Amino acid sequence: MKKKNRKNRITTRMGAVLLSLVFVCSLLSGCNLKSGLPAEILSLIEESSEPVSTEITTSEPLPEETPGEDPFNPGSAFFYNTPDPIWEEPSAFHAEEKYSLDEVPDISNTEEFNEYFLFMMKNRQTSICFNAKNGFDVTTDILLYRFSTPYVSTARTVLDENTVYVDINIGYYPGILISDAYLNNDTSGLDSDELQTYNMAKEFIEKTVLPEKDLIVRERLIHDYICSKTFYSNPGSREHMPRYCTAVGLLLDGAANCQGYTDCFYMLARMAGFEVEKQSGYGNGGMHVWNIIKIKGEWRAMDVTFDDTSVTQMGTMYQSYAYFNAGWDIIEATHRVDDGNELIPVTPISDSTYFYYYGQFPDTGYSSDLELAKKEIAILLDNITPSYDSVVSYMIQENVVYSNDIYNEIKLKLTVKHPGLSIYCYRCGRHTFVCAAPR
Repeated sequence: MKKKNRKNRITTRMGAVLLSLVFVCSLLSGCNLKSGLPAEILSLIEESSEPVSTEITTSEPLPEETPGEDPFNPGSAFFYNTPDPIWEEPSAFHAEEKYSLDEVPDISNTEEFNEYFLFMMKNRQTSICFNAKNGFDVTTDILLYRFSTPYVSTARTVLDENTVYVDINIGYYPGILISDAYLNNDTSGLDSDELQTYNMAKEFIEKTVLPEKDLIVRERLIHDYICSKTFYSNPGSREHMPRYCTAVGLLLDGAANCQGYTDCFYMLARMAGFEVEKQSGYGNGGMHVWNIIKIKGEWRAMDVTFDDTSVTQMGTMYQSYAYFNAGWDIIEATHRVDDGNELIPVTPISDSTYFYYYGQFPDTGYSSDLELAKKEIAILLDNITPSYDSVVSYMIQENVVYSNDIYNEIKLKLTVKHPGLSIYCYRCGRHTFVCAAPR
């Protein structure tokens, strides 16, 4: 089922009479949600009593959209009071590029191999050769898993008792090839489906994303666009490269697994000027792949798959931002990378500017105080503009209160004020995320 398109547009309501005027003003310039809040709205939040745990009720599934419909009309940044990131040219893929394309180096350990293989992948080599020394070797399964390639084949020739010549042939995902074609202004190597995907991606990037100067808003537009275009699908096909594993399947068919989500984000983010890669590992115990993106000199996690599938109610998936520029302190609750397979480490701490839930409240960040969180969530909900399809997300950090308890507490206090909203909660490791969307 297609998900209803949504946009995080937070505006300040100064009163019913001034709603239209303030709405226009907030679209143009943004404003502080807490300032000027009427007393009658603040009074909705009372001192909490012991929450009563009851069954969560949900809204009816959202109606299916017309395919191909524009997902949203881009507007002002949702990160108010946040300085625009300083643009930085993409850096080298790896710190020590000591290899050349025509040499066959001696490789004797995992660290050397990872560096060499990444260098060759950066240069889009399909045949990667090296001399494996002193018993070092890699398996096809490890190569597929560690480097997120769609297929791998290997051939080995024993040269002497300490040396094996290894020739590895790999393929590249369509999203990689399409972004290369865009950046090189050369589509001659694309097939018909890839060319159709290229044209679709190019239109979105140039008309919607690139006009935005704030790089974080560019990220959000890409993130939301992918979520609006697809639903999760992983039928387990044994095809050579199933379409649902690629950006082609996501944009043309509206169906993708984690590989497809990751391939599409990689493609669109590169086209928008970001330095972005893929990381394979485990998510909630199963094999998984997600993106990492470099902003202000640090790599951060971006898992659009989990953001698009974390919350499901009555067959409808709701989008969140739990993994939007997250550090390891957030993703460690659900993600794992085996030793030797973390190719580019992400920042250990989600910082106060670029992680989404910090950006919602620049003065306080995401909250570990339940009562403060309830009040700030109420303010967010009071500032949803009825004429827009909005979603509110808030993170309660490391709180032991069950999601159902938080849900029911907020639901009881705000359901009368917001009869058109569906309010729901879910857990991510130690953290609780509270979200709201129109019914």
